[in-house]
Amino acid sequence: MRVFDDAGLEAVRGFMGTTFPIDEKAYKCHDRFRPPNSTMCLEWMNRGRFSMSLDTSRGQNDQLRCYRVLWQSLSSDIHPTDCFEMNNHLWYGAGAILGRHYDFAGKTI
Repeated sequence: MRVFDDAGLEAVRGFMGTTFPIDEKAYKCHDRFRPPNSTMCLEWMNRGRFSMSLDTSRGQNDQLRCYRVLWQSLSSDIHPTDCFEMNNHLWYGAGAILGRHYDFAGKTI
């Protein structure tokens, strides 16, 4: 995934699903599994489902667009992971894992 700034320069480069084998193909999600308003939905068979949608709950303007990125693990031993190159840009916000809570030392509570 690549995100560009207003000048057309690459601001963020994301490598999605890095825990999946590189030669494993992703398929478009079946409509019944596609989250509402998603602009993209991909599934790795029996591993994980990735979707992205424009977050309209925050109100949009010319300077700010928020996207919701959602991973769903399809197996209890799969933990989808993404890596990002930031090129001196800042990241605001944090990821969330449903059903898990961590303290600041990274231990499961």
